[in-house]
Amino acid sequence: MIRLPTQMTVLNTITIVLLLMVTTNLSSCALGMRLRTEAAGPRPSEGNYRLYLYGCHYAEDLKNLVLIVDERSPYRFELFVPDPSYRIVSNLSFDRAIEQADRFLRCGIQTVAETHQRRIVAPDGATAGYEVLPHYIQHEVGAAEAVQVNYSLKNGVVMVYISLDPALERRELFPDIPGEGGQ
Repeated sequence: MIRLPTQMTVLNTITIVLLLMVTTNLSSCALGMRLRTEAAGPRPSEGNYRLYLYGCHYAEDLKNLVLIVDERSPYRFELFVPDPSYRIVSNLSFDRAIEQADRFLRCGIQTVAETHQRRIVAPDGATAGYEVLPHYIQHEVGAAEAVQVNYSLKNGVVMVYISLDPALERRELFPDIPGEGGQ
Protein backbone atom coordinates (compact mmCIF):
# COMPACT_ATOMS: atom_id res chain seq x y z
CA MET A 1 0.00 0.00 0.00
CA ILE A 2 1.39 3.42 -0.97
CA ARG A 3 1.27 5.93 1.81
CA LEU A 4 0.77 9.59 0.90
CA PRO A 5 2.49 12.26 3.00
CA THR A 6 0.26 13.80 5.56
CA GLN A 7 -0.47 17.46 5.64
CA MET A 8 1.73 17.80 8.76
CA THR A 9 4.73 16.20 7.01
CA VAL A 10 4.40 18.59 4.08
CA LEU A 11 4.15 21.57 6.44
CA ASN A 12 7.22 20.37 8.39
CA THR A 13 9.19 20.01 5.16
CA ILE A 14 8.20 23.49 3.97
CA THR A 15 9.10 24.95 7.38
CA ILE A 16 12.55 23.32 7.31
CA VAL A 17 13.22 24.54 3.78
CA LEU A 18 12.17 28.10 4.71
CA LEU A 19 14.36 28.05 7.83
CA LEU A 20 17.34 26.90 5.77
CA MET A 21 16.74 29.67 3.24
CA VAL A 22 16.46 32.35 5.95
CA THR A 23 19.57 31.07 7.75
CA THR A 24 21.57 31.04 4.52
CA ASN A 25 20.39 34.56 3.67
CA LEU A 26 21.24 35.91 7.13
CA SER A 27 24.70 34.35 7.17
CA SER A 28 25.51 35.80 3.75
CA CYS A 29 24.37 39.25 4.94
CA ALA A 30 26.61 38.98 8.00
CA LEU A 31 29.63 38.61 5.73
CA GLY A 32 28.53 41.36 3.38
CA MET A 33 28.09 41.46 -0.37
CA ARG A 34 30.69 39.56 -2.33
CA LEU A 35 32.61 41.70 -4.83
CA ARG A 36 34.03 40.33 -8.05
CA THR A 37 37.14 41.18 -10.04
CA GLU A 38 37.62 41.54 -13.77
CA ALA A 39 40.22 42.67 -16.29
CA ALA A 40 41.43 46.14 -15.36
CA GLY A 41 40.85 47.95 -18.64
CA PRO A 42 42.43 51.36 -19.32
CA ARG A 43 44.57 52.94 -16.61
CA PRO A 44 43.23 55.97 -14.80
CA SER A 45 45.13 59.11 -15.81
CA GLU A 46 44.64 61.29 -12.76
CA GLY A 47 44.18 61.16 -9.03
CA ASN A 48 46.18 60.01 -6.04
CA TYR A 49 46.25 56.41 -4.94
CA ARG A 50 46.97 54.41 -1.82
CA LEU A 51 48.91 51.13 -1.94
CA TYR A 52 48.25 48.24 0.44
CA LEU A 53 51.37 46.05 0.37
CA TYR A 54 50.83 42.57 1.80
CA GLY A 55 53.36 39.74 1.95
CA CYS A 56 57.08 39.45 1.31
CA HIS A 57 57.54 38.33 4.91
CA TYR A 58 60.37 35.91 4.03
CA ALA A 59 62.32 34.94 0.90
CA GLU A 60 60.06 32.02 -0.12
CA ASP A 61 56.76 33.78 0.66
CA LEU A 62 54.22 33.22 -2.12
CA LYS A 63 51.29 34.92 -0.39
CA ASN A 64 51.90 38.41 -1.79
CA LEU A 65 49.34 40.98 -2.91
CA VAL A 66 49.12 44.69 -3.65
CA LEU A 67 45.90 46.69 -3.62
CA ILE A 68 45.67 50.09 -5.31
CA VAL A 69 42.81 52.29 -4.09
CA ASP A 70 41.90 55.81 -5.18
CA GLU A 71 42.34 58.23 -2.25
CA ARG A 72 38.84 59.59 -3.04
CA SER A 73 37.22 56.16 -2.88
CA PRO A 74 34.02 55.99 -0.83
CA TYR A 75 35.17 52.57 0.42
CA ARG A 76 37.55 51.79 3.24
CA PHE A 77 39.66 48.65 2.73
CA GLU A 78 40.50 46.31 5.59
CA LEU A 79 42.73 43.29 5.12
CA PHE A 80 41.62 40.32 7.18
CA VAL A 81 45.20 39.59 8.33
CA PRO A 82 47.30 40.50 11.37
CA ASP A 83 47.80 44.30 11.36
CA PRO A 84 51.61 44.37 11.23
CA SER A 85 51.66 42.09 8.18
CA TYR A 86 50.92 44.84 5.67
CA ARG A 87 51.79 48.46 5.13
CA ILE A 88 50.13 51.36 3.38
CA VAL A 89 51.77 53.93 1.10
CA SER A 90 49.66 56.98 0.22
CA ASN A 91 49.57 59.84 -2.26
CA LEU A 92 50.95 58.13 -5.39
CA SER A 93 50.01 58.61 -9.03
CA PHE A 94 48.54 55.47 -10.60
CA ASP A 95 51.64 54.86 -12.74
CA ARG A 96 53.92 55.24 -9.71
CA ALA A 97 51.66 52.89 -7.72
CA ILE A 98 51.92 50.24 -10.47
CA GLU A 99 55.73 50.59 -10.52
CA GLN A 100 55.95 50.14 -6.75
CA ALA A 101 53.50 47.22 -6.85
CA ASP A 102 55.57 45.43 -9.49
CA ARG A 103 58.79 45.98 -7.57
CA PHE A 104 57.22 44.85 -4.27
CA LEU A 105 55.80 41.62 -5.76
CA ARG A 106 59.26 40.59 -7.02
CA CYS A 107 60.65 40.59 -3.46
CA GLY A 108 61.19 36.84 -3.02
CA ILE A 109 63.40 34.18 -4.50
CA GLN A 110 60.64 32.70 -6.69
CA THR A 111 60.59 33.93 -10.27
CA VAL A 112 57.67 36.22 -11.02
CA ALA A 113 56.91 35.83 -14.72
CA GLU A 114 54.66 38.90 -14.70
CA THR A 115 52.23 40.78 -12.52
CA HIS A 116 48.51 40.92 -13.28
CA GLN A 117 46.23 43.80 -12.48
CA ARG A 118 42.49 43.28 -11.97
CA ARG A 119 39.70 45.73 -11.17
CA ILE A 120 37.63 45.20 -8.02
CA VAL A 121 34.05 45.92 -9.07
CA ALA A 122 31.75 47.80 -6.67
CA PRO A 123 28.02 46.93 -6.56
CA ASP A 124 27.19 49.89 -8.82
CA GLY A 125 29.74 48.75 -11.44
CA ALA A 126 32.30 51.42 -10.52
CA THR A 127 35.87 50.55 -9.61
CA ALA A 128 36.35 50.02 -5.87
CA GLY A 129 40.08 49.45 -6.33
CA TYR A 130 42.64 47.28 -8.13
CA GLU A 131 44.45 44.13 -7.10
CA VAL A 132 47.91 43.34 -8.42
CA LEU A 133 49.08 39.75 -8.09
CA PRO A 134 52.28 37.96 -9.05
CA HIS A 135 52.16 35.18 -11.62
CA TYR A 136 54.88 32.65 -10.96
CA ILE A 137 56.46 30.13 -13.28
CA GLN A 138 54.14 27.19 -12.71
CA HIS A 139 56.69 24.37 -12.82
CA GLU A 140 58.82 26.15 -10.20
CA VAL A 141 56.07 26.91 -7.71
CA GLY A 142 53.27 24.48 -8.53
CA ALA A 143 50.74 27.11 -9.64
CA ALA A 144 50.93 30.31 -11.65
CA GLU A 145 48.50 32.04 -9.28
CA ALA A 146 49.51 31.20 -5.73
CA VAL A 147 47.15 33.59 -3.96
CA GLN A 148 43.37 33.49 -3.73
CA VAL A 149 41.67 36.74 -2.77
CA ASN A 150 38.03 37.31 -1.87
CA TYR A 151 36.35 40.64 -1.30
CA SER A 152 33.14 41.46 0.55
CA LEU A 153 31.48 44.83 1.11
CA LYS A 154 29.55 45.72 4.23
CA ASN A 155 28.72 49.20 5.53
CA GLY A 156 31.21 50.89 3.18
CA VAL A 157 34.10 48.62 4.20
CA VAL A 158 35.71 46.24 1.72
CA MET A 159 37.00 43.24 3.65
CA VAL A 160 39.90 41.51 1.90
CA TYR A 161 40.44 37.81 2.61
CA ILE A 162 43.79 36.45 1.41
CA SER A 163 44.76 32.79 1.28
CA LEU A 164 47.31 30.58 -0.41
CA ASP A 165 46.10 28.19 -3.10
CA PRO A 166 44.97 25.07 -1.16
CA ALA A 167 47.27 22.76 -3.16
CA LEU A 168 50.26 24.97 -2.35
CA GLU A 169 49.18 25.21 1.29
CA ARG A 170 49.16 21.39 1.55
CA ARG A 171 52.56 21.27 -0.10
CA GLU A 172 53.96 23.70 2.47
CA LEU A 173 52.40 21.84 5.39
CA PHE A 174 53.33 18.31 4.19
CA PRO A 175 56.46 18.61 2.03
CA ASP A 176 57.46 14.93 2.31
CA ILE A 177 54.11 13.28 1.53
CA PRO A 178 53.89 12.05 -2.10
CA GLY A 179 51.17 13.85 -4.00
CA GLU A 180 51.09 16.70 -1.48
CA GLY A 181 54.61 17.91 -1.21
CA GLY A 182 57.90 18.00 -2.95
CA GLN A 183 58.04 14.37 -4.13
